Amino acid sequence: MKHNNQLPGNHFRKDWQTRVKVWLDQASRKKSRRIARVQKVARMTPRPVDGLIRPAVRCPTVKYNTKLRAGRGFTLEELKVWPKEKARKITEEEKNRSAYEQHRKARSIARLHGIRETRRKAKEEEEANKKK
Repeated sequence: MKHNNQLPGNHFRKDWQTRVKVWLDQASRKKSRRIARVQKVARMTPRPVDGLIRPAVRCPTVKYNTKLRAGRGFTLEELKVWPKEKARKITEEEKNRSAYEQHRKARSIARLHGIRETRRKAKEEEEANKKK
């Protein structure tokens, strides 16, 4: 509405009951949907594998490496070896070993390798000079 006119005071209250929607059957619908889901799963339970068997892999980048997704597929060698492999028991040594600690040590060794090498060479040179 343009200009400085008075707002109309219309009251559209006629027949409001037909425009109201209530959800009195919400709980029963929820129950019937749940029962239908359970029945559908029971019907489909012994499902065959659809297409290729895909391994679970992690995405490569830092942004996505928390995500687990389906990979491209196994190689023929992996498929040939797969049924023959038996699971082995985890030893006490493996239970007590910390993968996090092992990874941190490996990273620090790799990071400090060059520095330690130069220090070792400098120390050897000092000892050689000291003996002369």
